[in-house]
Amino acid sequence: MSSGHVMISYCWKNKDIVWKIEEALRTRGINTWIDKSNIGSELYEGMAAGVDGANAVILCISDDYCRSENCEREAKYAGDKKKVIIPIKLERASIAPWIKLLIAGKIYISFSDGDSGEKFNENIESLTKNLKDQPDDDLRIDGEVRAAVSDTPHTRVTEDNLDTVVDNIGKDWKRLGRKLGITDPDLDVLQMNNSHDVKEAIRQMLRQWREDNGKMATKEKLKEALVNAKRRDIADEIL
Repeated sequence: MSSGHVMISYCWKNKDIVWKIEEALRTRGINTWIDKSNIGSELYEGMAAGVDGANAVILCISDDYCRSENCEREAKYAGDKKKVIIPIKLERASIAPWIKLLIAGKIYISFSDGDSGEKFNENIESLTKNLKDQPDDDLRIDGEVRAAVSDTPHTRVTEDNLDTVVDNIGKDWKRLGRKLGITDPDLDVLQMNNSHDVKEAIRQMLRQWREDNGKMATKEKLKEALVNAKRRDIADEIL
């Protein structure tokens, strides 16, 4: 990542676990920005300053976060500024519709098992890697610009193409993910977060690949990965 910071957007009621996450990231070399004052008169100025100087914004999702008007305002401002949004779940919360719009297609890491122990440390390592792997050129790219520079409509991967894969890949989905360049830790996170809905895990995987690769996420690349994953039958259905 470049010289800007990583802002952590959270609800004050979740400060205990969020501050531990922030401290763990900071000890691993992540330049974090977090508001620990909760001062009403300076709240909006702090929100703007945190978002404006950020390379990425971590949304710490919980039931309280979903209900907070200030958290909603902060997260939407980050979205309007085209910041990289990285969602994490602090508990097994129902995600509010306005958050779903901001994180559509993104893989989130769940901290619902608590703020200590081996699982907590594994999640911190995954989050750290995610942050450090963010390419500088993609950190502030405007969504409309990304669409404009993507490949031609004839080669761009469509939702129909993704549906074809989701409906047919079955047990071979992780093999396909590896051929698309997705790491085993990220595949494990997808599986854990969608343990009762493997199709949703596959859909999130494909959308994340498409988003991360921009104009390089073409039908040809998807078909090549399918063939390499020994699923030429699906590749032949990608039109």
